Amino acid sequence: MPVPGRIVVIAGPSCFSACLDFLDRMRLHPSVVQVGHTTGVDTNYMENWGRRLPSGIASVGYPMKVYRNRRRAGNEAYAPHAPFPGNLRDTAALRAWILARF
Repeated sequence: MPVPGRIVVIAGPSCFSACLDFLDRMRLHPSVVQVGHTTGVDTNYMENWGRRLPSGIASVGYPMKVYRNRRRAGNEAYAPHAPFPGNLRDTAALRAWILARF
């Protein structure tokens, strides 16, 4: 569905898991531009279950589900369409940069 203007999505290294699932969908839309820094990554595995070993010293984790035929490969990050040269926590600078650019 067409939208007027641009949709700016800000993402950085702390974007992984559900955030990447969100970007998978958002980046399909032609009006969306991702800005910020390169995202984190995730794997094709989900729902990690685990059990504590009888010794109590360690535990074992194992995935119960796996994504199939996902566009983004496991451990694949998204690079921003427009890399922000500063600190994403500097809201005033980020806002000014976005408004000047888009």
